[in-house]
Amino acid sequence: LLEIFYVNQPVSFTAQVQDFVGWLQRNSQVLAGFEKKAPQIEGTLKALYECAIPEMKETYWTSVQTLVFLGFNEAAIDLLVQHSAWTRWQNKDMAVKAQFEILESLITILQKMPRLAGSSNASAAVVGAAKVFTNASDFEVYRQKWLLACRQLLQNEVLWLECANSDEMTALGAKAVLSGLSGHEKTLRARAGTWTDLLCAQLLHRYSSLESFAELSSLTEYCIDSRDGAAAAAGSSGGDDGDGDGGVSFVADILLAILNDNVQEVISLCSQTLGPWFMAHAPDLFIDAKRQELQQMAGQQFERFVVEFTEALMPNTSMWQTVCDYLAWCPTWGEGALQIYLERLPVSRSDDKTVLQALEVADRHALPACAAQICRTLGVSRWQQGQRGSAVLWLRRGHDDRRVKHYIAEQKGRMDELDQILESLAEYERRRQTDEGGDGRAELDEILETLTGYAFKHESGGDQEKLQSVQLALARAIQ
Repeated sequence: LLEIFYVNQPVSFTAQVQDFVGWLQRNSQVLAGFEKKAPQIEGTLKALYECAIPEMKETYWTSVQTLVFLGFNEAAIDLLVQHSAWTRWQNKDMAVKAQFEILESLITILQKMPRLAGSSNASAAVVGAAKVFTNASDFEVYRQKWLLACRQLLQNEVLWLECANSDEMTALGAKAVLSGLSGHEKTLRARAGTWTDLLCAQLLHRYSSLESFAELSSLTEYCIDSRDGAAAAAGSSGGDDGDGDGGVSFVADILLAILNDNVQEVISLCSQTLGPWFMAHAPDLFIDAKRQELQQMAGQQFERFVVEFTEALMPNTSMWQTVCDYLAWCPTWGEGALQIYLERLPVSRSDDKTVLQALEVADRHALPACAAQICRTLGVSRWQQGQRGSAVLWLRRGHDDRRVKHYIAEQKGRMDELDQILESLAEYERRRQTDEGGDGRAELDEILETLTGYAFKHESGGDQEKLQSVQLALARAIQ
């Protein structure tokens, strides 16, 4: 909807209206779903196609009328073909002659129904039309001839009387279709389930050549008020609880704001009702429209919508790269927010691939200080995990010379302690073999105490090879 009015560049206002009609057609059942009392036509059509004599069902002609008034002529023709009069006429049943002639004429009228063309970006707006016009004058000339054919069929009283004698429901239903095609207000209002359906029918069959947004806005308000009045009457008589119309009410509000050229109101309504993803992207449509009043707020309010969307993504750790991409999209607050976010990533629990990806993001967005902080954080974590070599490499990559020197000195101290323990065990073993140290139990206890102290000070252990050497020497000493 926003794209139609803010992004597309239609060749004329008439084409833009036809694009809007196409939007109403495509979303008719979605919009009807907001209202509890609105008919859902899919289930009805399925039941009718499964019926041997569908025109005997009350929903047959109401469905045909709904399809025609919303411009789905091809679907309406498919349903008309299901009428049993076709088969009976092929079987030489003269009793259905009038029904057959009316159905045949009605299908021809639907196939020749004229439509104004939409823009090239919304060509789907002319669904079900056999004759499409880009020129409003040519369209109006052709339409008057087409309406004359509708009136002539309606005025054939002998044919209608004969049809009514054989099938009154067909006569009444077909007359209602022709009445709506001719733009009769009462007929269109009676069949519209929602204000959006009524608006679509009005634009197709009654006001097909509007010339301004003011006219379109007035017509939209009329349709909204008409259906609201009908809903209120139904509620007072039928006890409707009034729930379920919030969505369609929102559509009405935003559409009126669009038609009244109130961009600020459109943005406000969207932000109140739609989710953070929508608000992160919708402003681009307004910016593309290059509206003067949006230039000041573009870098502030719009950017805030993007930041709010990233906040919604942050709890999902698998989306961290997406968060970075969106933050980088923000020219004002993006760089600072991206730097903070990257520095707070849980790199200590991540594998090297994820860390390298984070560093790539930092490099891509020219954040060298952030990249260095990630390396330093990971280096400290790896040292605490006992991964000494990896820790030193990451710290060096993070330009943390102070910690590198400290950790190398600490590692040397560990090695020296292990060397002392190995020397003590070797001396103990030598003296034990030469009987110089007695049973040596006190000396061995002292070595064990030193080794226990080493393990307590360095919970993650020291150099693995030297530790293994100490363990082997200790095992021999105990034997």
